[in-house]
Amino acid sequence: IRPLTNDSLSIMTGIAVNKATDGRESVSNMLMPKGRMLVGAYRGRFGERCRIYDAMEKYVSDNHLAMVAPGLEVYLNGKLPDSDSSVIEMELYFPIF
Repeated sequence: IRPLTNDSLSIMTGIAVNKATDGRESVSNMLMPKGRMLVGAYRGRFGERCRIYDAMEKYVSDNHLAMVAPGLEVYLNGKLPDSDSSVIEMELYFPIF
């Protein structure tokens, strides 16, 4: 989720599929790297989810690991947040090696 203006934002989402599309228009394919995945669980305010990022990045650094792709947020309570104060449940996935 990326803010664009005061009343607009851009949302990027991923959908697991069993074969790639031709990539037309605004759909693109991304291959998740094989290997280990660091997973963190977070429940709290959407605006404070940086806490799970900070904790997991520290774990990666402290354990001399490296991320091979950007983190992936998976929302567990079936809805997108509508403000920074929305309470969310999510898992954060970091592909690592």
